[in-house]
Amino acid sequence: MKLINRTSYMDTLTSLIGVPDIKVITGGGGAQEWFNMMLADENQEGFNLNNLRSLPIYSASGNVYPLESVVDSVYLSYHYNVIKRYNRERVMMAQCDPVRGANTKAAFTEVLKQVREKISLPEGYRMQVFGEEQSQEESNAALAANMPLTFILIFITLLLLFRAYKKPIVILLMVPMIFIGVVAGLVVTGKQFDFFAMLGLLGLVGMNIKNAIVLVDQIGVETSSGKSPYEAVTIATRSRIVPVMMASGTTILGMLPLLFDSMFGGMAATIMGGLLVASLLTLLVLPVTYCIFFRIYPTKETNS
Repeated sequence: MKLINRTSYMDTLTSLIGVPDIKVITGGGGAQEWFNMMLADENQEGFNLNNLRSLPIYSASGNVYPLESVVDSVYLSYHYNVIKRYNRERVMMAQCDPVRGANTKAAFTEVLKQVREKISLPEGYRMQVFGEEQSQEESNAALAANMPLTFILIFITLLLLFRAYKKPIVILLMVPMIFIGVVAGLVVTGKQFDFFAMLGLLGLVGMNIKNAIVLVDQIGVETSSGKSPYEAVTIATRSRIVPVMMASGTTILGMLPLLFDSMFGGMAATIMGGLLVASLLTLLVLPVTYCIFFRIYPTKETNS
């Protein structure tokens, strides 16, 4: 019977890899402190892991036994020294960064497609996306959840401003048309519609509503001055061309430096393309929509 206990086993392994509990004098007053010191063998490069199988283990009676005879098995395969967990589940993470100037959304879609095609997960395993993509999805979901409330509050504000429901409806009908410019800007520049582009879209909605409010309010001012409805629409539209286009032009030029940035490029493309088209629609489509809602037609005096 082999009288090998845990103490003998651990003492032998400790003697192989280091010397424990070295007593060191640390300073005045004879203060002493215990700590472990690891020593490396000078022949470490020529050490073979298989030698661990024949490592001598001394029993309490003085007998010597090889290590593999006192353990169930010896595994020499590589194992990760750190086990990462996410929500108390073991995980293996792989990450990468796209090259500068690359479309990160397109790169992520392509990489994820190849991973799912070439890697088959064993039973009990699953694949989950972390990092920027996960954060973007969570942020977009949070914004989308509050979007209806935002438009309701905008509509209520317009009702309080104009004290009528037709003018707010005309103004809000211009909002969906800005997506024409947003899509065109992203396609031309090759940028992606990410979280920052979403923020740019929200700001673009506010800019478009502001331009529409200015034009509709000017139509009301011209009508109050005694002009006919059709004449008020035409005069107000002509008087707003320069202010609206100049304000939009300066904003577009201000976004130009961000267009080449990898993080804010999508936001710049969204604002530039959307604002350009939205300004043109405000000056061309809004007057027509206003005339349709209020049934304004040119009179004979106007034509003459």
